[in-house]
Amino acid sequence: SDQPALTQGDCLVVEDSLPGIRAARAAGMKVLAVANTHGVQDLGEADAITHSLADTRLSELQVRLWGRGQGSA
Repeated sequence: SDQPALTQGDCLVVEDSLPGIRAARAAGMKVLAVANTHGVQDLGEADAITHSLADTRLSELQVRLWGRGQGSA
């Protein structure tokens, strides 16, 4: 089939600004906001919010945002 292996709905954008969050959502992508330049209260349009990428587990985000674990593309 001609379907791409990766679609915008499969992508995760990491952002720290509201315009970036809105652009990614408008493009059909999931958004993880990092609260460093803005507080959590300003980033609520994101699909998930973290204070640190070091504390973020991709496997947990996959289940939370896509309802599937690793290896379940």
